[in-house]
Amino acid sequence: MKGATARLRDAIPADERDAPAPRAAVVLLARDPAHAGRLLPRLLPGRAVQEIARADLAGAGPWGAARRLRSLRCDELVFLIDDLDAHERLWRVQALGALAASQPTWVIDLHGRRLVLSPGRFVARDLPLLAAGFVASAAALMTTAARVRRLTRAARHHPRPAAGRRVAYLRTDLWTGVQAGGSVGHTAGVASGLAAAGCAVSFIASGRPGAIAAGDEVRIVPPRRLYNAGREVPALAHSLVFERRAGEILSRDRPDLLYQRFDPANHAGVMLARRLGVPLVLE
Repeated sequence: MKGATARLRDAIPADERDAPAPRAAVVLLARDPAHAGRLLPRLLPGRAVQEIARADLAGAGPWGAARRLRSLRCDELVFLIDDLDAHERLWRVQALGALAASQPTWVIDLHGRRLVLSPGRFVARDLPLLAAGFVASAAALMTTAARVRRLTRAARHHPRPAAGRRVAYLRTDLWTGVQAGGSVGHTAGVASGLAAAGCAVSFIASGRPGAIAAGDEVRIVPPRRLYNAGREVPALAHSLVFERRAGEILSRDRPDLLYQRFDPANHAGVMLARRLGVPLVLE
C-alpha cells in the first residue's frame, strides 16, 4: 500500500509532470476548499497545481508533515488560507512553512496577499511578531474584561427613538470572504428590506459582505494580524479595533439607528450606541 507521500506525488498527472510550467503544491487550509480550489488559476496563474488537503497531512505532526511536504516534486510550496489578517494562529502555518521550505514557499490568502516563508524569516520576522501578539492579546483580554464589568454595572441604555432613517449596519464577525450561505442571504435580505422601507443603509464591516448590492456603501475595518496568535482572542481584540475605527467613521456620519449582526465576541455595537445616544438593534 502506498504511503501518503507517494499518493501525493502520484496526484500530479503525467502530462503536468512533463509540462514546462512551474509545479506548485498547494496546501488548502481555507474553510471552503472547493471554492478556494476554483480560485487557484487566478491566484497562481501559469502553474501546474497539485492540491493537498488537510486530511493528507492529518496525524503526521509538524515534523512528519514537513517531511512529507519537503519530499514533494514541486517548484513552489504554497499554503492557501482565507485571510492573512484573520487566520487564527497563523504562526503555526508560518512555522510549518519554514520547516518545509526546501523550495520557494509562501502563504497566500483568497485576496491574493502573500507572505514569503523561510527559516530565517520565521526567526527574524514571525517570532518577534508572535511575542508582540501575545502581549497585545493579553492587554486586549484585560481591557475586554474591564469593559464587561463596567457594562454589567451601568444603567440600562434608554435612547430616544430614531428620528430619521439613516441606518448603519455593523458586520463585525471575522468570516470574511464568504459569498453564500445563511448569514450572507440574511444580511442581504435585511438590508434590502430596510431600503424598501425607505431607509438609507450603509455598512461598516470586517470585510465586504457577500450578495449585497454593488452600489451599497461599505466601509471596511479589517482585523489586525497582530492579534491572531491564539484561538478566540482575535475576535475579542477585533471588537476593540472595530469600535475605535467605527466610532471615528460614525462621528463624521452620524446614523439614526445601529443594526448589528450578532457576534458573540463583539460588544462594539453596545459601546457605540451608548456613545452616540442612538438605538441599537442586535440581530
